Amino acid sequence: MSLDRIMYRAYIYSIDALKIFVLLPMNAIFSFVVRLWWRVSGIQALIERNYLDPSCYAHSAQILQCWGKIRISTMPSLGRRNFILTHHGFCHPSCVLRDDVTLMDVNDREAIFVERDHKSEPATRSSYVALAWGQITTAKRVVILPKSSFLKLADELLEKGLPRVVFMHNHARCGSTMLCNMFEHTDRVLCVCEPEALTAAFKITSNDTDTEGRTRMLHAVVAMLTKPIRGERGEKPLAYVIKPRVFLAERMDVLQQAFPTCVHLFLYRNPVLSCRSLYRMMFSGLVLYLTMAVIDHGSRTVKEKLTQASGPAKFCLSNKLTSHSFLEYSFLRTLDRFLIYIGCVAEGMEITGLCYDDLCKHPDFMLKRIFQLCNLPQSLVQKAQRAMEHDAQVDSSVGRQQLARVSGPAPEFSQEFLESMVKICKDHDLDVTGGWASLRLPGSILFPISS
Repeated sequence: MSLDRIMYRAYIYSIDALKIFVLLPMNAIFSFVVRLWWRVSGIQALIERNYLDPSCYAHSAQILQCWGKIRISTMPSLGRRNFILTHHGFCHPSCVLRDDVTLMDVNDREAIFVERDHKSEPATRSSYVALAWGQITTAKRVVILPKSSFLKLADELLEKGLPRVVFMHNHARCGSTMLCNMFEHTDRVLCVCEPEALTAAFKITSNDTDTEGRTRMLHAVVAMLTKPIRGERGEKPLAYVIKPRVFLAERMDVLQQAFPTCVHLFLYRNPVLSCRSLYRMMFSGLVLYLTMAVIDHGSRTVKEKLTQASGPAKFCLSNKLTSHSFLEYSFLRTLDRFLIYIGCVAEGMEITGLCYDDLCKHPDFMLKRIFQLCNLPQSLVQKAQRAMEHDAQVDSSVGRQQLARVSGPAPEFSQEFLESMVKICKDHDLDVTGGWASLRLPGSILFPISS
């Protein structure tokens, strides 16, 4: 690696460290002072009444003026802590239904929305890679709704029915950004990439045995993420594509059960290539030496949890290797998501697999099948194919930073490790005799091969 690349990466991570250890504590102190003023001036009493008294629904939305933003590349969303905020006023919760307001986060007390600056492009554009990046970048005001008001407003939207929603589950570095860009190139599909609110909905209901309560929260979040938003031409989208964060692929069964009438896709790729790509992206340069010990410890910890788990995660029990590098650990996690998907298909869940390699080799055929599955007009297929001419991430600042990390070849997998993975695949009736590139999961859209 060249000296200028090392210096560049040292600069990026030193800036993040400055934000974490200096700016975030300073913002916490500022927020403490602001809350003291709210208590003295009586604003805090109004806020608490809005949270406790359902009759205050009509003016329960708190508007906060955004005076500054703290964006950390390693932490996409920290909720309120991403912003320097002061009180602006109260209004009706329906204010969050405007096109320029999007849901950012939820917790067991409130829901956080962000109003973007009208001069900025919509935060839902896939060029931001993740919704939170666009929200933090373009934020003008923040709107806070008590949880009770959030659920009530969502119920009003759900009474009218959800629009056409497509969930796109995936593992890391499998081409999901390109597929999102294909959808958005039609100008009639809106992609919501990696919404933090959906991740938070699982966190706040993780220990909740009440599946009805969890389903209600998931429905509320999705209703707000797909609230009527008109495109640049003033047209309502034909469909909304929601791409959850990568680790939520482990909960694709829960999402399918919560939204059985929606379309569910699982995008996957040759695991060897995707893991090498992930390694090059995340661990080139200084960060390799600074965080490898933490990752190694984390991989052993997670591996122990996997060996105690039930269902598809039991595959780790058959693995006799004592330790794994990050490269091998990411392969294990990718294969685990493959087996979770296979388990969902075996149980009869309506989830369709898509192989990235087939999408690249046969885009016309694959997109026609995908659009047919999503009930989208076939006339949009040609527009979608144009997205393959460039990668969406190349045009974004975040994408350029990520691409700058890629340097040098990734290390190879050990032969012993790959042999153990082949055995696991055979145990689950997966054919990899033609190599990992030939792997196709059951329930996938397959390109017909003539005899």
